[in-house]
Amino acid sequence: MTWNRTSAARWRPSTSPTPNNRAGGRLCSRSPSPTLSAQEATLANPDYRALAAQAHSDAESATLDNVRDRFLRAESAWLTMARRQDATDAARARRDAETHARNPTVPEEG
Repeated sequence: MTWNRTSAARWRPSTSPTPNNRAGGRLCSRSPSPTLSAQEATLANPDYRALAAQAHSDAESATLDNVRDRFLRAESAWLTMARRQDATDAARARRDAETHARNPTVPEEG
């Protein structure tokens, strides 16, 4: 007895629309637009210090020790993320300045 695969067992690309494939069918090779809407930009760069301040405020108003500790841990995590974001922004600015110094015809972003 020989074994044959059926067409149902084969993998086929989805024909359903997805976030990266709005038209359905095979994925197109074009990358999504690099410009972000205001809401997408806010979500891409949240205000970590404001979130840390909110977590600190919540910790001060918490009545249970475990809840207070959770908010204080959250505050610490938000502040760590804020420091990382600052370091990333500084490195990006430094890299852009170096790129512009090497090739003045490249327009500066910002």
